[in-house]
Amino acid sequence: MENTPQKQKSVIYKDKGVIDYSADLMDIPVPKSGQVLIKVECAVINPSDLYMLQGNYNGIYTYPLTPGGEGSGTVIGSGGGIGPWSLMGKRVGFTRQAEKGGKFSIGGSYAEYVVTNAY
Repeated sequence: MENTPQKQKSVIYKDKGVIDYSADLMDIPVPKSGQVLIKVECAVINPSDLYMLQGNYNGIYTYPLTPGGEGSGTVIGSGGGIGPWSLMGKRVGFTRQAEKGGKFSIGGSYAEYVVTNAY
């Protein structure tokens, strides 16, 4: 059987200031060690999210990208480690996974699923 990534519904930031919504376009992310996979139940809209969607937020972007800085949901997967494992099945608040150097390449909360650090 072929190991094809599963797809999810997501808001898509296609290019600077270009936004779309597409079902079954983005891969469901896979958590690494120290990370969790969260089924998103709620995602907020902050001013920084609006600036990003309008193309007015500084950073280095890798497109396509799912925007959204924070939200809440249920932990449904673990990449390994005692911390991530202990969160399995729990409802949590989360922020998008931070990246160094002002980069934005990892999907945010405007999707069905998100991966972030457990701590």
